[in-house]
Amino acid sequence: MPLTPDQLAALPASVQLDDSLADYPLFRIKNAQATAALALHGAHLIDFVPHGEQPVLYTSPSAIFQEGQAIRGGVPLCSPWFGTHPEDSSKPFHGFVRNRFWRFDGAYDLPTGSTQLLFSLHANEVLRKIWPYDFTIVFKVVIGTELEMALTYVNLERESVRMGGALHSYFAVSGIDQVSVVGLEQKEFIDAAEGFVRKPAEGRSLDFDQWINRVYLAAPRRTRLVDRGWDRTIKIESEGSATTVVWNAWKQQAADFKDMPDDGYLHYACIETANADEDMRVLHGGESHELLAKISLECAG
Repeated sequence: MPLTPDQLAALPASVQLDDSLADYPLFRIKNAQATAALALHGAHLIDFVPHGEQPVLYTSPSAIFQEGQAIRGGVPLCSPWFGTHPEDSSKPFHGFVRNRFWRFDGAYDLPTGSTQLLFSLHANEVLRKIWPYDFTIVFKVVIGTELEMALTYVNLERESVRMGGALHSYFAVSGIDQVSVVGLEQKEFIDAAEGFVRKPAEGRSLDFDQWINRVYLAAPRRTRLVDRGWDRTIKIESEGSATTVVWNAWKQQAADFKDMPDDGYLHYACIETANADEDMRVLHGGESHELLAKISLECAG
């Protein structure tokens, strides 16, 4: 799905189009603050590396880049629902937007030295068979010393629509045994790894030593991923979200993924800014909802 000549001519110097994969455009971003890569398929952020730092995102070296197949890693966009569809389990897991080519709406160099890219997805005859509503979904991403992502769902129907979603971020880590999630200690959670049982707050930071799949409820705006191996902390600040999902497939699930090495689970931790479970939103006709995450690094050195 190539860009038009006008779109190509309007790209700022910080953005290059990589068309080395047939009919699969990739954007390569390089500015004075960071580098990044983003696919038009799913408006999917694949990579983000502030200059002089280790990668912030993990993308599987076995990821499959083709329409209809979600990219394993980076930041998949989940919408207009998270997980299994609440009424029809035959519909795509995590919604359909991560499996579709989006419309490219422009890229701009900002006065801060960062780079902003805009994408949108609109209702059509094919998508209405899955989701029978008129909508527009907009994704804005800003690449700089920090990473900013905003996913906005606009309900174009007269009737109300119930929707959910997530910025399903895979964060790169030095080793899964070297990291802890801080900020959720006092929050109860739904444990999807144990039959979706609701559990009380544990009162301690979360370490990874098994399959973790939790939806934290009434989640705070700020969560931290402390990485002792790389002497850094990834800080996640969210808006428009009251649930935080923490996930790692661990060895049992990872071995079943054709698009991830068997040891891939050692190299990432997912902390997802979400509207999941009881945090799904009801949008009346003409209303919109923005799910926003700002990612920054705090390094010991």
